[in-house]
Amino acid sequence: QEKEIHHQKKPSKDYKGAHSRVHPQMLVPRPRPHGIGLHRPSKELLSESEVPAALLVLVDSGRKVVTETLVTLAPRMALLDALKEAKQSFSLKHGPYEPNPFGFKVQILEAERCVGLEEVGQLGTSRTHSLDIIVTRKHNQEVVWEGLCLPRTSDLLVHHGDVITILQRKL
Repeated sequence: QEKEIHHQKKPSKDYKGAHSRVHPQMLVPRPRPHGIGLHRPSKELLSESEVPAALLVLVDSGRKVVTETLVTLAPRMALLDALKEAKQSFSLKHGPYEPNPFGFKVQILEAERCVGLEEVGQLGTSRTHSLDIIVTRKHNQEVVWEGLCLPRTSDLLVHHGDVITILQRKL
């Protein structure tokens, strides 16, 4: 005789995430809200990350950290794509009505002949301030990009462990 085998369906996910399981590879620690120095970011966030990630840090003109977050990386990810990922991740997690500290606008910098950042969250450019982009490699603390311009994909790919600092600087 043949027996019929019925598999019980798993409970479906509801909109609040009840009954949902998180795959262990998707666990990424939440950034801790605390002040960190410009050259001493929270590297423990990167070391705790189980997926390829970079740390994005926003620093105001007083050298105070405004916010930081881990950015999950895809293969061959450019810096602009990493900024988009931070913005989208925040929106998905917090919804459309929460002000996004990683929302950004780009602008053409004619003097530099490139594309740069006009604003990121509450940090912005003006006659008295610019937004500098600094990318530091984790392994040897080497600065691999520094300037007002967003690097092209051919110039810089974001690697696991990179620290991306957006620094509002007084002119």
